[in-house]
Amino acid sequence: MPVSYTFMNLAHMSSTSRTRRMKMATLFLVLGIAHFVSSQLPAAAWNYNPYHYLYSVTHPQDIGQTRLDTSERLEQTTLALQAMQKEMAVLSDTSQHLAKTMVTVWILTTSKLDEAARRSAEISQQLAETNDTTLSLKKALNETKKDLDAMKTKVEDLTTELKASSGSASIGKMPNSCSDLQLIGHKISGLYSVMGNQSVENVYCDFTKESKDEDFQKFIGYSDVKSVPSYFYVQRNASYSAANVPIPFEIARVNTGEAMNVTTGIFTTPRSGLYYFSFVGLAVLPSSPDFVYLEVGLYVNGDRMGTGYASKPSENDYKLSQIALQMTLHLQKEDKVWLQITGLSGGVSLRDANGEHYTHFSGLLLQEDFEIALIFTLDLVVFSQLTTGWNYNPSFFFPYAVHHPLPAQVTGQLESPSYQGDAVNRVPCLREFKYTSQRLDETAVDIQTLKKELEKLSATSQNLAKTMVTIWILSTTNLEESLKRTSESLKQVAETNSVVANLKTDLSESVKDVAAMKTKIADLTTELKASTSATSIGRMPTSCQDLQQTGHVKSGINFILGNKSIDTVYCDFTKLPNEAGFQKLIGSSDVKSVPTYFSVQKNHSFSAVGVPIHFEISKVNTGEAMEISSGIFTIPRSGTYYFSFIGLAEFPSSPDFVYMELGLFLNGDVVGTGYASNSRNADFQFSQIAFQMTLNLRNGDRVWLQITDVSDGVALRDANNQHYTHFSGFLLQEDFA
Repeated sequence: MPVSYTFMNLAHMSSTSRTRRMKMATLFLVLGIAHFVSSQLPAAAWNYNPYHYLYSVTHPQDIGQTRLDTSERLEQTTLALQAMQKEMAVLSDTSQHLAKTMVTVWILTTSKLDEAARRSAEISQQLAETNDTTLSLKKALNETKKDLDAMKTKVEDLTTELKASSGSASIGKMPNSCSDLQLIGHKISGLYSVMGNQSVENVYCDFTKESKDEDFQKFIGYSDVKSVPSYFYVQRNASYSAANVPIPFEIARVNTGEAMNVTTGIFTTPRSGLYYFSFVGLAVLPSSPDFVYLEVGLYVNGDRMGTGYASKPSENDYKLSQIALQMTLHLQKEDKVWLQITGLSGGVSLRDANGEHYTHFSGLLLQEDFEIALIFTLDLVVFSQLTTGWNYNPSFFFPYAVHHPLPAQVTGQLESPSYQGDAVNRVPCLREFKYTSQRLDETAVDIQTLKKELEKLSATSQNLAKTMVTIWILSTTNLEESLKRTSESLKQVAETNSVVANLKTDLSESVKDVAAMKTKIADLTTELKASTSATSIGRMPTSCQDLQQTGHVKSGINFILGNKSIDTVYCDFTKLPNEAGFQKLIGSSDVKSVPTYFSVQKNHSFSAVGVPIHFEISKVNTGEAMEISSGIFTIPRSGTYYFSFIGLAEFPSSPDFVYMELGLFLNGDVVGTGYASNSRNADFQFSQIAFQMTLNLRNGDRVWLQITDVSDGVALRDANNQHYTHFSGFLLQEDFA
């Protein structure tokens, strides 16, 4: 580093830091050096007056003495001059030593300052690079945060759009069509349940078509949905003969829904709908010379719906005869149903005993009525917002400029005086005296000159000392400040490195968040695409794989078209179609495209042979498949049907064997027969005739009852308000093949 440059730095810094940095030790150092320099001077000022030495030419006798005095003075002056020259030499050596010391100090401090400046420059460069890295990381983090914010916005938009596409919208009522389902928010084609007039209906909705398209909605059938399942089966364990009161029961084998009160024997209908009831009992007819009987009726709210009958003509032996009735009824909620003995002869009863259980009364809800006017509150599915509370506001450390002031140039002048004295020559007498006086005057002048030079050299030495002290103080102060700035820079580097490490961590986490957001966006996009786009496979779905192709992506329980029925399956769409567990059959759904139930009765006797038995009273005819005027039931849909018949054969008094044979016909062929007979009785006789069966039938098949053979005078007994004849049937399961 050039000296002038360093001096400029020192001068620049001295104006701002001397008064602040100089301490008492510095003052003591300056005073000490000044004292050292001053000590090298004569103890007292040396004064010489040339006119003090006078000589007289008037008195020659004094010339010798005067000469001697002058010579002595000259010798003393010469000695003084020599002493001053030595002092001058010492002071010169001291000044040179101070100059060398100053140069050495300057070199050392300059070296230290150069090293400090170099180190400071390196640290500044490192700090600048670290700051550049910090700024780059900050920029990258800010860009990543912007991307993350944009992705969060995208996720929120997709979530909102997905909620709008897949969320539930209320239409103020239960859906009763595919159009209603579409208004609610359904987009994927498939099998759905809607509310019909009085039942839950199954429909196939093809949302790839317009609502006015005839293939937009296909009716499949009615679902057997019950809000309150109701089944009961009760028994007695003791005989009973009280008339005109409900028959109580002691044992409840089944009482699902708790609608049957076994203590009172009264069944209270929990919901409106179609109910099937069946009763079988054993009548004890004692030995009697008179005709004896037992009549049991099924009552609804005090009105008799049907009657079971058993009797015995006059004879000596007692008789046990079963008595039965069954029927299907359309009932309203809170209707009361019970059995009661409507008439009996003395000594007649319903036989039962503990451990025997001859008495059986069963009932079940076949189909519930769902009034479309009922409005349920539809709970909307509310998606939780994908929000993440990720906020980051890092603290950044910015570098500040590190200034390195340079002292101004410190000038000084060092002169080394020299003096050469002339030797004093002794001469005799006046000439010698005169010459000596002249030399004495010259020596005095030299002494004065040397004194001035000595004073000048002393001042120069003092200036050198002060300059050296100033340079030392300034250099030391500058070095201390440089080292302090270096230490601060190192601290800033450490802090910035810590910030860089934190920024790298934050950036890494942000990158992970961005990757997670990308995955979330991809999933939401896929789900949104699946939820907003309906795909048709051109037919009703028959498997979970078909449902997947139409757009179903969420695992759950769904309906599909099975071989002969609507099947309920669980689809696990997290698995592949060829993996175990992708589709699990839960069971066949009791879905009927045309719910079919009938229960008909007669109100007068009938005995015609070879023709269908017609009926006058229709208790139930859901689906209108039974034509009561002809007595023929036409199968509306292929499937499995249940039929039950109970009638009362009336046998007149006859010495001959008499009988009645009655058959169930399918398309002209007999498929089942009921039979009752009586042999050589003097009195008339009544005997129940019954059968039941379950058949697989095809659409359009025709079923009826007819008397196939009968003795003269034998008939199916009935009369108005008695209703001994009951014919019931209903569709158990539809065949959707």
